[in-house]
Amino acid sequence: MNTLTPNTSQRYQSIDLLRGVAVLGILVMNIPSFAYPETFIMHVTDFTGINYWSWAAAMVWFEGTMRGLFSMLFGASCLLILSKSDDLRSADVYFRRLLWLFLFGLFDAYILLWDGDILYGYAIAGFFLVPFRALKPAHLIAMGLALSLGIMWMIAYPSITEKRPAYNEYKAAMADSTQKHKKLTVKQREAITKYEESLSWMKKDTAVINSQIKPMLGSYKEVFKVKWKAGETFQSWKLYDPVFWDEILMMFLGMALFKLGIFTNDRPTNTYLWMTVLGYAIGVVGKLWWVSTFAFTAAEVAHNYETYPVPAYTLHEWLRIAETVGHIGLLLMYRSGWFNWLVGLLAKTGRMALSNYLLQSILCGLFFYGFGFGMFARLQIYETYLFVGAVWAVCILFSVIWLRFFRFGPFEWLWRSLTYWQRQPMRK
Repeated sequence: MNTLTPNTSQRYQSIDLLRGVAVLGILVMNIPSFAYPETFIMHVTDFTGINYWSWAAAMVWFEGTMRGLFSMLFGASCLLILSKSDDLRSADVYFRRLLWLFLFGLFDAYILLWDGDILYGYAIAGFFLVPFRALKPAHLIAMGLALSLGIMWMIAYPSITEKRPAYNEYKAAMADSTQKHKKLTVKQREAITKYEESLSWMKKDTAVINSQIKPMLGSYKEVFKVKWKAGETFQSWKLYDPVFWDEILMMFLGMALFKLGIFTNDRPTNTYLWMTVLGYAIGVVGKLWWVSTFAFTAAEVAHNYETYPVPAYTLHEWLRIAETVGHIGLLLMYRSGWFNWLVGLLAKTGRMALSNYLLQSILCGLFFYGFGFGMFARLQIYETYLFVGAVWAVCILFSVIWLRFFRFGPFEWLWRSLTYWQRQPMRK
């Protein structure tokens, strides 16, 4: 029987570089979910000074962009596999690859206890890419932007139909009570109660916080019970509201950028320069404004309702797309040769992206949860980012040493062997 043997002779260092940055950078956004309970972070830390500014910097530079970059690269890698051959054997390999990725996602979520795992969702999204693999870049970009409009509507719709009317009813009832000294109707009292309950997340409830912290400092079984429920939520209905569609649109854009020669570093340096300038001019500047609109008090929530016809978060999708493009442009100007040593380290990390992604789950679980060092809810925000830096160092060192002796990362080797139904050569 004929078997399809993988071609490992060609790798794009540019794609490995981007993947390395994405797998390291995504931990910046994941770390709060590892380190803190579901309660709003300001209730378990001092949300001022260096804590606030480190959080704000992470939101501006990393929020949405690392997962966006990961999604784009996933779309490009799927296209790369599908473009090798147009026969059934190639498709067979592609779908097996996705099915095993699906199982890796379940392993990450329910064994390594990372309830925010993205591998599960990527595996599902990958099945949707096949019918669009032959489209022109312009059509893929158009489809991605069309999906972004749908996501923006999904974000704005609850505010337009529910939240803003509820605020207006609350505002009118409070005006009748405090300014006109009218006796409120039952409906007006209900409107006040309903709106105030919607802000209950702002109130610090020590009992609730402690009830969320205690099981995370317990045994593996106790942590599993919490993470099982959280993972079940994230990997079911919440996946489609609107994370899944966000991943699909970024994959479409990634397929387009691959076809345009952006990811393979085949474009002139000026192309990447303009990507950086325009991407950051729109994305970074826009996200600085976006972060400034975050509301942490009832007065700030009311101010946003009075100021913005739709939530500021509605524009977030376009801002993160622009900033992600800016990141790509900046990183792929490495051809200058100034930072070749750093490019080499990050590219090796990217070659082992799956192994490093799962390693992050292992290290964070051992550091924060009760069956390890039990540091859950014990660090300030800026201290969690110091821990992120330590994990980065471990991932980079692990990748450099491992690839001196082996062709693939451990989980990459397992993934390839399972995908091709034959044991792949491991040692160099």
